[in-house]
Amino acid sequence: MSNPSLLLSRSLIDSLTPSPYLIGKAELSAGSKQKTLEGFLGSDGRNLNKDGLMDTKVGDDRFDRHYRRLHLGLRLLTHGARAQTASEWSGLTPDRLTTLKRRWLPEAGDGFRGPAPTSFQPHFRSTTRAVHATLFTGIYQTLYRHDRRHSSVRELQPSLENGELLCEAYEVFRMWAEESDLEFDQAVLLAKGVSKSDTIELAQCKHCEGVLLVDRLAKRKELCSDCRHGDFD
Repeated sequence: MSNPSLLLSRSLIDSLTPSPYLIGKAELSAGSKQKTLEGFLGSDGRNLNKDGLMDTKVGDDRFDRHYRRLHLGLRLLTHGARAQTASEWSGLTPDRLTTLKRRWLPEAGDGFRGPAPTSFQPHFRSTTRAVHATLFTGIYQTLYRHDRRHSSVRELQPSLENGELLCEAYEVFRMWAEESDLEFDQAVLLAKGVSKSDTIELAQCKHCEGVLLVDRLAKRKELCSDCRHGDFD
């Protein structure tokens, strides 16, 4: 099962690359991420080594991260992330995101407006929402534990790598629960919550050993909704 991805064309890379850097040739294949770079030189020669030759490693790494930020910005916009959320996790400015959306996602909606959600309570008000919240957090934690890009620090902070991981988790979740109304910003809040584990956490049902999301500040529920015979709502 492959994650949805946005294919960035040569024209997109050329049009959005910062002006001090000239990309003579860029060939990208999504999935394998094979790249060929020629002429990736800083205007002040910052990418030249002591022999006056291009430092291909510096150029390749810089180009790769720039490409990933553009790709992540488009993924976040596609998922309906709020402007501030998309900017924080992709590292792109709101103006750059606006340009990206206007040019490459003209038919996309405006996304959600207003402040990002800060309360976990909506996810405990119905069985369906609780199940969906549990599913997403389970997917996120599974991907996080198998992702070697991340340090041992548990608290989730905005970064390129964490933004990519959040998108991967949300995309897998959408494949499993297409009908869910879980917003991307709500998913971010859930991921932050289970990372810190001071307010919410994943626990095991004492009866069936299934996974359930629990509110650590409320009366603890040790049984999942199925084992409580529908008395959750």
